[in-house]
Order: sequence, then structure tokens, then C-alpha cells
Amino acid sequence: VSNRSAQSLVMPYSDLHAAEVVSLEETRGINQYDWATMVGRCRQIIDSAVSHTSHFGFDISKVEVFMLGDMLSGNIHAELAQTNDRPLAEAVVDLAEFHVDWLLTLADAFDGSVIRVSGVPGNHPRAWVKPQNKRAQDNADWTFYKILEIALRGNPRFEFNFPRGAYNTVMIEDRWRALLMHGDGIRSTMPGVPWGGVIRRITTLEAQFVSSRQPLDYVFLGHFHQENQLSGVHSQTWVNGSVKGADEYSLKQFGQGRPASQQLLTFHKKRGWTGSYAMQLQKFIPASEGWS
Repeated sequence: VSNRSAQSLVMPYSDLHAAEVVSLEETRGINQYDWATMVGRCRQIIDSAVSHTSHFGFDISKVEVFMLGDMLSGNIHAELAQTNDRPLAEAVVDLAEFHVDWLLTLADAFDGSVIRVSGVPGNHPRAWVKPQNKRAQDNADWTFYKILEIALRGNPRFEFNFPRGAYNTVMIEDRWRALLMHGDGIRSTMPGVPWGGVIRRITTLEAQFVSSRQPLDYVFLGHFHQENQLSGVHSQTWVNGSVKGADEYSLKQFGQGRPASQQLLTFHKKRGWTGSYAMQLQKFIPASEGWS
């Protein structure tokens, strides 16, 4: 019997943009994305998480899945409404059907661990073209989350945490307070390099939550499609990558787009954050091997 204390596995999960289609030809071979590609990458996330944990050397007490928004492409942008591979209502149902099985597979992979799924809505699947500050849950992401909760209600292996609004707080290991947010609304004077704006927003949010007697230890957000780790005044912040990867918009507007990736983290009850790991969802070729 192991005397090692178990840790929580945290899986930020965001920016799938389900139903969006990215053309391999239009991106000049940089990326291709469609429903089948999304499904393959999402399954790869579970395989990667299992592979990583086989090398950790300790037990997993709980798996925290942080759904950080933009799970669906949405139809607020005219070009997406024209080029998505299915209407939004169908995409919500299809994505939920797939993720019920995805979560059951995850629970089987970490048998004996509670799977807690928490979420916040993104900006792409919102109901209104103009961004709204109130009723952030009027959003296809939130509908997708609640379908998952209803479908798996009563299954003792799962806990769900999908409040109304744009923010969510979670206690990791029943001790460390984490703030979940999507990240839209954060302004940056340097498109493609948003980290100054993110740090400014995190430090002001820290002060706000401290004044309400809810000091933060950690912050998780998506939206920017670039994985990064930043420090606030007190909290550590992780920005997640995307499942989609680069697309026609990112190439035209910024001249670049990051490959598809997600993150994996571990947390100890006494020590807090103990490790961060990258899950690359697109083939990575070493520079020493030259051009293929």
C-alpha cells in the first residue's frame, strides 16, 4: 500500500470552437480543423492525461476539468454562420452527446477518482452579437454544460459546477481557491501579445476578490489560444491553448496562430501547485530534422 499522499489532476479544457471548419488549403498547410479532427484531438487529451499520470508516481484523488469557454464556434460572426459545418442548436446537442461519452471514458481511466467538471461561458457562442455583461449564461456553452450535468445526474463519479455568470470559483483540494474565467473583455495594446493586459486584469481582480474576503490562489482562463503562465500579486495564472489551433482569421489579423494544445496540472493539499505539463495536439517536428 502506498503511503504517498494523493494529488488532484487539473485539466483546463477550452476553445474547441466545435462546428468551425479550418481549411488546409486556405491556411497553406498550417492547420486543418473539422468535427472529426476535434473529436480526435479531444480523445487524445484523455490519452495524454493517462500517459502523464503513469509517470507521476502518486495517486490521483480528484480530476478537475475546467471548461473555460468557446467550446462551440457560435454564429455571432457572419462568416462563421456561413461556414460552420452545422447549425448552432445541432452543434450543442452533438457536442454534448460526444462529451457524455468523453467524460465516462475519463472516469474509467481514473477509476476511483471523483471527476468534477466546472465551467464558464466563452464569447463565441453567446446569444447576442453585441457583448453583454449581464446574464453571461445566455450562451450555448452554458447550455452544453447543463446538458452534460443533466445527462450524468445521479452518477456518483461526477460533480458539476456551472453557476450563472461569467466567473466561477473552485476550491482545489478543498483548500486552494481558483478563479475560472474565459478572458474576453481583457484589452491589450499589442494584438497577439496580450500578457500585459492579462496581468493588469488579474491584479485588479485579485484586489476585488480580497476586498470581498475571497482571496485567490490561482486563476485559469482561455480565449487567447496561447498557453502561458503568469504571476499576479499573489495568484498564479494559467492561460490555456486551444483545441482548434491556427485559423484563417489569426493568420490574416496577426500573421500567426499557435498549434493546438491544452494543459495539465497537479495540486497537493499542503503544497498547492506541484506541476504543469503541456499536451501538444498537433504533430511537432524537431527543427533538427529539417523540412518534411
